[in-house]
Formats: sequence, structure tokens, C-alpha cells
Amino acid sequence: MDSNPYDIMPYKSYPFQETRPQHLYAMALLYGLDAPDYSTAKVLELGCASGGNIIPLATQFPQSHFVGIDYSTIQIDQGQAHVDNLGLQNIELIDRSILDIDGSFGKFDYIICHGVYSWVPNDIRQKILRICQQNLSSNGVATISYNTQPGWNSVASIRQIMRQHTSAFDDPFEKCAQVREMIHFLSRATPDKNSSWAKLLETEISVPGFVEDSYIFHEYLEDHNEPFYFTEFMANAVPYKLQHLADLDCFIYSPYLLNNEARDVLLAIDDKVQAEQYMDYITNRRFRKSLLCHSEHVISKTITTKFMDQFKFFRTLKFDKVTPEAALRSDESVAFNNSKIKIASREPAIKMAFELLTQPLDPIDWTEIVATVTKRLPELSEQAIHESLSRIQFDQLIALNILDLTLKEDPINLQVPPKPKASQYARYQAPTTNVITNLDHQLIALDRLGCLLMPLVDGTRNIDQLVTDFSDVIEQSEHKQFEYFVDNEIQLLDKADVLNNIEALTNNYLQSMAEQAFLQQ
Repeated sequence: MDSNPYDIMPYKSYPFQETRPQHLYAMALLYGLDAPDYSTAKVLELGCASGGNIIPLATQFPQSHFVGIDYSTIQIDQGQAHVDNLGLQNIELIDRSILDIDGSFGKFDYIICHGVYSWVPNDIRQKILRICQQNLSSNGVATISYNTQPGWNSVASIRQIMRQHTSAFDDPFEKCAQVREMIHFLSRATPDKNSSWAKLLETEISVPGFVEDSYIFHEYLEDHNEPFYFTEFMANAVPYKLQHLADLDCFIYSPYLLNNEARDVLLAIDDKVQAEQYMDYITNRRFRKSLLCHSEHVISKTITTKFMDQFKFFRTLKFDKVTPEAALRSDESVAFNNSKIKIASREPAIKMAFELLTQPLDPIDWTEIVATVTKRLPELSEQAIHESLSRIQFDQLIALNILDLTLKEDPINLQVPPKPKASQYARYQAPTTNVITNLDHQLIALDRLGCLLMPLVDGTRNIDQLVTDFSDVIEQSEHKQFEYFVDNEIQLLDKADVLNNIEALTNNYLQSMAEQAFLQQ
């Protein structure tokens, strides 16, 4: 029996921010799908590795249920150890092949399949789509990521070279060392440093995962790594009665970021799949994160206000110039900006909505925007105001970073409360690693002092008690010096300096924890 390559070389298991159920939920709402409540959802991850993506989510959403599938026994065992240590009851990690999943697994509101589809043979790819058909709840959302053409074509040549170069080596770790050495050698040896080949090699070297053997082994040396044109991927999905909902990177790969000619051509294409394919041609895209849902739903081609009442907007706009009330009420064009880009409108309802986003206050709910505009424009019917606001080009304004919105219900506390509480997972990780998963599902590097303080921030201590207990931890530490991040640079503080400044340091760290999304509401 062939050895499992993921047992030989376990893949590093990380959080993938875009796959958070709350983000999948938000994306679905924006394009008109009333997706299930993410806080009580059933979530399935195919190819979960050791659970680095879903274990933090299970601690954050105790009313949800998570199931992770992976056919690497080693990785499942590693993940299960974390689950046991955390005492979680709402997550299952199962050592099983994707081919063995059937209807008896039940329905899931969100299905995550990140970094699997391109790296498995065709029968497993078809099974992934079958699972999305049979195991996805009626309004559920699936996300599948994969390598794409035409961008992967250039990378494929590196993969072919590396597989040929390492064919004489048996040990997988030696193979990875050879790949790393060979790519560096090719980069140094290429005579024209401005050539597309030289730039490609430099790009691959700069990929964050390039330093890790698991990334090199599975990206360059695996038997399976097949890229697809987006239209090919969707042609495979359609027979399973699945449709394209959106792409998790749709605001990065947006027609509104292209020149006017390209933008107008793409926006004129009625078929959203074809428009997305041409976007891939233009950008030479090499990786996609597709969102799928069942084909019976009517999905909007652009962002709709249908479920906008679930969102709040950050107030990031400014008037382009001093604007009187009369100008807002008339059909006069009024311009706004975000310090970089200018937008203008003649519609009174839109202008008044944008005016609310110029005020230096906390984020404002969409429902409050609508209510305020309605009150200020009594001469317009409620229907007329809704129709006017629905003409806001949200896709364009979000892609250009003019508008910024988020879900109303946010578990993250950006302020330091009287008894601050860091997430359970961050407190669990801090004693053993300095790279911690925050509540926004990002990896954040902490210095030694931050790691020592984090486990104490459990919601039971006020600030004074944290200062006292943090001081005790420092006193009892065997270390005489401590790493301390200042402007992204590491400095060393003597123990005496830490203790003399313990109150200020504690407050600074707590403020940083709030800003870095570690504190719960």
C-alpha cells in the first residue's frame, strides 16, 4: 500500500481568514442569498489537516458544530490532541477519505475545501462537488479553492523542472532542500534580471510558504497539481446543480480596478462566469477561491441591498468641499472622497446617505442610514428612497476602498473593557508559540512579554489585578531579558526595566490586544 504523502510530510495547518463562516455568510447576503446563521451553523471542512482552520472557529462559536475530514491519521491525531486540551464538545476531526463521505453525514450550512481540489485525482474532485450537492443545506454556501489558468502556466514550468531535478532523491526532506536550492540557483544564474523568468523565480521565492518543506513538497512535487480555467471549473460544477455565487477575492480582482476600456467590456458581459473568465485572462490569475450554492437560487450579479440591514458602515468619507444643505436636497452634483478617490452623485437620498459616512462617529447600521435619510426627505416615498439607495454601486465603491462595511453582530471588542477577555484559543496558544490566531482568523506575531500576559487575560481580572499578576509572572520567570516589539523591531528589555514599567506595559499590551482583535465582547 502506497504511503500517504500527508503522513510523510504533514501540511502546516493555518487559519484561512476568508473561510470563516461569518465571512461566507456576509458574502452570500451581499449577493442576495439568505445564508444560514453562522453563529449556529454546521460546518464541514474537507482536508482539514490538523484543524488549524476550524479549531479556533469552534472555540469562537460554541453554538456551531464543526466537522473536519482528513485522510492523514497523523494530522487528525495532532488536531484531536488540541481539541481534547481545549475541552471542546462542538467539533469532530475524522480520519477518513473524502470518497467515503455520503448522505449519512447529514447536511452542512457551510462547506470549506481549501487547497484540495487541484491536488487530488479526478475521482476525488468529482466527489467534492457531489458532497457540495448532497451535503450542503438548501441555503448553504460552499467554498472551493484551486489553481487556475492562465496564471498557473508559468508556475507549471517550475514544477516540472523541480520534479525532474529531484527524481534521483528518495527522501522527501532532501527533495525539498533540493527544490529550495535549485530555485535560488536559477534565480542567481539567470542573466537578465528583468526578464519575466527572473521575476517569476523571485516571486516564488517570496511566497510566505516557500520556507516550509510542506509547502514545497505538496506544491511542486506532488503527483497531482492540476490548474483549471474558471469556465472549466464551473462546467464541472453545473452537473451537480451548483452555481457560482461569488469569489472570495472579488474585490481584489474587480473590473473597477482596470482601465476604462477593460472595465466597460467586462461589465457589458451578461454571463457572470464568462466575465470572471475574462478577468482571469486580463490579470493572469493563478488561484481562485470560489463560492458555490445550489442552482435553484436567484443570485444577483452585483451587490444588492436586499439584506443590507445585516451590515454596518465605517464612516470613511469626506466632503470634497463645503456643501450646503440645499445642495444635498437638489439634483446638484455633490462630490465625496476618501482622501484618495472622488465620487459624486446627484440623487438626494444617496448624497444624504454618504453625508452620514462623513461624520467622525462609530460605524452606522444600514437601517439607521435608511431611517435617517427617510426622515430628512419626507417629500420622497419610502419606496423611492429604497430604489435610490439600491442604485449605489457597492461593488465599485468597496473595490476602490471608498466604502467599508462589516456585519452588525461583531464578536470582537476593539476597546479594552474593565475585565478584558482574550479568546480561548489565543490564551491556549500563547504558552507554546508566538504566532497566535486572533478573532479575525489572522495569524499575529507576539513578543515574549505579550505571550506571557495573554493567558492572564481571561475575563476574571480587572486592569489592576492584571498588572499585579503580570508582575508576578515576570518575577517568577527564569529569563533575565525579554523580547519586546517596538515599531516591528525586536528590542531586549531587562527584567528590572519590565518590572519598573509593568503598569504602562500592561496597558499598552491590552490596547494592542484590542486593536489586533484578540479581545472578545
